Amino acid sequence: MTLADTEAELAEHGRIGYGRYGSASPIVLGALIVVVVAAIGIASLRDRLDGASVNGVQEGTRIAPPIELTLLDGAAWRLSDHRGKVVVLNFWASWCEPCKQEMPAFQQVAARGGTADLEVLGVGAKLDRDEDVRSFVRQYGVTYAIGRDLGGDDRGRGTIERDYGVIGYPATFFISPDGTISAVVMGAIEVDRLQTYIDAART
Repeated sequence: MTLADTEAELAEHGRIGYGRYGSASPIVLGALIVVVVAAIGIASLRDRLDGASVNGVQEGTRIAPPIELTLLDGAAWRLSDHRGKVVVLNFWASWCEPCKQEMPAFQQVAARGGTADLEVLGVGAKLDRDEDVRSFVRQYGVTYAIGRDLGGDDRGRGTIERDYGVIGYPATFFISPDGTISAVVMGAIEVDRLQTYIDAART
């Protein structure tokens, strides 16, 4: 085969892939890269949690980092004040579609659980505008504690997100009464599964 024949073959079938599917190969490769990067990020988060399970219930060994923030109603909220309770910590953003899907589940669980041994805290993204956060809360009828993570020097990520290693929204941390992280869920969660994690954190 001559050089001209080789060039003609490459022109017809593509340098990556073959035939009509050759042009799709870079897209496939790009998708694979995204999947690999996401997997590395989740694995890194799993390592940082020192025993907490991503998308699985497992007894944690790491004490949850301290949290201090101001709620939308102006009240101060501290994680240390809720020692002895199960704390459900949910990171979300008003533009996040999975966050919108799961918000009614958190409201239902918070209303069902009362305040005796359960505390639900929603932490709004630093990049969100205050009016968007408040509109979101009104739209979904949220009555549990909501604050914003505005600390730190990072323009895109607050201090609490940094301390908990949050890499995307939504992200939910289940903190046991003894203060350890019992489980972590990345992505939207439905009400029955949410209750399962809460029950596991109580034991």
